[in-house]
Amino acid sequence: MYAHRHPSRRPRPNRHSRGFTLLESLMAIGILLMVVMAVTLAVTAGQQHAFEAQQRIAAVIAAEEKMGFLSTQAYSDLMGWNGHDESPGSIVAMDGSAAPGSFDQIGRRVQIHQDLINLPGSDVRVLGRHLRVQVYDRTGEVLVELERFIPEPAGG
Repeated sequence: MYAHRHPSRRPRPNRHSRGFTLLESLMAIGILLMVVMAVTLAVTAGQQHAFEAQQRIAAVIAAEEKMGFLSTQAYSDLMGWNGHDESPGSIVAMDGSAAPGSFDQIGRRVQIHQDLINLPGSDVRVLGRHLRVQVYDRTGEVLVELERFIPEPAGG
């Protein structure tokens, strides 16, 4: 006697020819999701570092520009700049025009005080003004700080 197959029954597919199981598909999706998340995080971190670098470069330029401006002022006028503060977004260039957009996220302040310093290796004391320019971000964190001593002019 021969066993007859019922016509509606299909033969079982070969083990090697069947598709992915649900578990294998979920694992593949999970691995793909982790790879996409890792790439996204790397790109985001790169953009953040680029923004911070741009902000620090702008801060150095802003500090140098203000210190250069103060260095050209008359010695007797320097104390009038003590306490000067330009909040983020309000920095003005030396010619009075608004600073470029890259300066919108930073501010700068000036501190000046009278100082008497000893010259290294001698007993000579020099009277002058100690200038400090700080550039800070919107959170108040100081990004750059420059200091310079300007001696009192002779006969001053």
